[in-house]
Parts: sequence; C-alpha cells; structure tokens
Amino acid sequence: MKISLFILLLYSSTLGYSQSFYNKGGIVSIQSGTVFTTKDSLVNTGTLTNNGNMVMGGVWFNQGTYNPGNGEITFNSATGSPSQIINHNNQTFRKLTISGGGQKVMLADMTIDGELILENGIITGQNNAKLKFTSTATISGASNNAHVKAPVVQSGSGQMLFPIGNGTAYLPVSITNISNATIEIEMKEENFNAITNFEIKELFTNRYWQLTEISGSAENSQLILPVFQLPQQTNTEKLIVAQADNATTEFSSVGQFSFTGTTANGTITTQALAAGNRVFAIGLASDLAGEVLVYNAISANNDGLNDYLEIANITNFPDNKLLVFNRWGDVVFELSGYNNTDKVFKGLTNSGSLLPKGTYFYKLELGNGSKPLSGYISVK
Repeated sequence: MKISLFILLLYSSTLGYSQSFYNKGGIVSIQSGTVFTTKDSLVNTGTLTNNGNMVMGGVWFNQGTYNPGNGEITFNSATGSPSQIINHNNQTFRKLTISGGGQKVMLADMTIDGELILENGIITGQNNAKLKFTSTATISGASNNAHVKAPVVQSGSGQMLFPIGNGTAYLPVSITNISNATIEIEMKEENFNAITNFEIKELFTNRYWQLTEISGSAENSQLILPVFQLPQQTNTEKLIVAQADNATTEFSSVGQFSFTGTTANGTITTQALAAGNRVFAIGLASDLAGEVLVYNAISANNDGLNDYLEIANITNFPDNKLLVFNRWGDVVFELSGYNNTDKVFKGLTNSGSLLPKGTYFYKLELGNGSKPLSGYISVK
C-alpha cells in the first residue's frame, strides 16, 4: 500500500529551516506568509505547491510536480560556492529571485510567469536550456553581477527586454514595436569569419546575436544592441548593424537609426527589420555606402554566388529603370523598380530564355532626373 506524505505549513511568519529537504512522492503545501529555507538540496518527486517563499542555497532537483501558486523562490548560493544546480522538468516559476552571487545553472528550460528579480548571480544554461518569459512577466534588477548567460525567450507586444550578458558584463538587448510575437535571442561570444557585401567596411567578429522568430514576426521592429569595448577611435557615425542568415553567410547592413553612449559602453538602434530568423553583428559602414554601384558579373548557375546583377543602394531610387542590350544594340531585358530581391536580372530575357554567355551593356535610369548610368555586364 502506498502512503502519501502531506505536510502543511499553516501559520504566517512561520520559518522552516533544514539542511536538505526530500519529498519522496508526498504532497507538500507551503502556505502564504511562510518562509521555508533549505541551506542545501531540495529534492521533490511528489507534488509541491508553493504559496509562500522557498529559499534554497543548494540544488533544486524536481522530478515531480511543482505548482508555483502565488509563491516565490529564491536561489541564494554564495559567491565562491559550487554552482547552484536548477534541475527540474521544465516548470514555471511565479516569482524568482537570484541572489547570493555565483552561478545558477539551468539544466532545463525555466519559465517566468510573474517576476524575475536579478540581485546577485549569473543564470547560465546547459543542455540548451532557455529562460522564458510569458507576456505578463516583468524583470527588475540586472547588472554586471546579475544577468542571464543563456538564450532568452520573450512573448508579447511592445518593447521586449532580454537581460543577457557574458558572465562578467551585462549586455542587454531590446526590441521595440513588437506585435504579438514570441522571440528568442542568444548572444554568442566567439570569433567568426565574416563575409560582407559592398555596404560594410568591417565587422567586429568576436560577438554576434541570433534572433529566432518562434511565433509571430519581428518585421518593422527595431533592434537595440549593446556596443561594448570597441576601439576608442571608432567613428560612431559609421557604426551599423549587419545581418545574415547565419554567421557563415554574407552579411548586409541594417544601418543605424541612432547611437547613444560611447564605444566602450553604448547602444546602437537599427533601422526597421525585415521578417525572418537571422544573426546580427556590429560593424562599420563602407565609404561607398549611399553610392549606386553596378556589380557587373553574373554567373547564372544558381550556386548562390553572383546569381543576379547586384546594384548597390538601388532601393534609394524606387523609380529606377534598367535596360540591358546585346552587342548589336538590341534590348534583351528591361525592368522598372529594380530592388536586388524579387526584381533582378539573372542573365535571362524578359521571356525567361537564358542569354548566351558574353558581354552585354546596360543603361540604368535612376528616375530622379540625373544622367543615366551605363556600362557593361559579363554573363558567365
């Protein structure tokens, strides 16, 4: 016969103390006004309901059911002590306080449905564990000594804060103007080999951010990234945010909407974002940025390299018109509103026939009354 354990801490201001607490299959309820403290491990394989305040200095090991109720949990292992392990089965915390210092290591996803208070301590993740916030959750505190070194997931609308850092410095990220979306952001501090287009003079390749749209979209929002420990002589007017599908593909500029602070500790805000998952890094704009440049080589073989005629900054001139001629002066391609995305020249005629390899000529009208640009195109 199975015997269930029922523990009811009834009275307000009651303090429960223990070195360790083990609930092996029982039913435990911590009532409102009760502070229940364990200096060491708390292991739960039964049902634990918390309407009070649980304070833990050691391992939180939950393989049972944790009902957050209206309660609060505080992880307060001290600086210099072993990492405090938070090992549970992907459950929700109503109110979570991080204090004491040191590392608090998540071994599974944690969801905050009320409030996260970051006083002193770094939340890190293993096993790809993520810290998740519901649309009603709030964040307070956060500093160099208290932040999240793991992927953070935010849900909701308006402005989202991602209280992330690298374990020694607080480097928060924000997104503005979100409309009913769930967004994940992870910062990675690792060197990567950057491939850049004409818009970018240089990327700072020791840090980048991965943005994932779990639901909804970040389209038309603005991303606010930390600028941290860049060379003092960096021209902040040239600072831009660059984006790519991943850290190994070509980066293009998202531009700069605004910059605040210094190159040692500041923030940069992007222009409006497009939809989609991508990575972001901080860099410097090319001195050619703003000029219309025709990159005149096409290899029409769909290998992802030079598959179409790229025209730098052509979207600044929406009334443009491109004409392509063969060597006898016949128009073989004509297009208005060239935009480097869905309106491009891929070495095909307007009817879709593949043009023979060779040299062709172009005339590009910008539609602003300026003299047309002209030159040659090499189709390979």
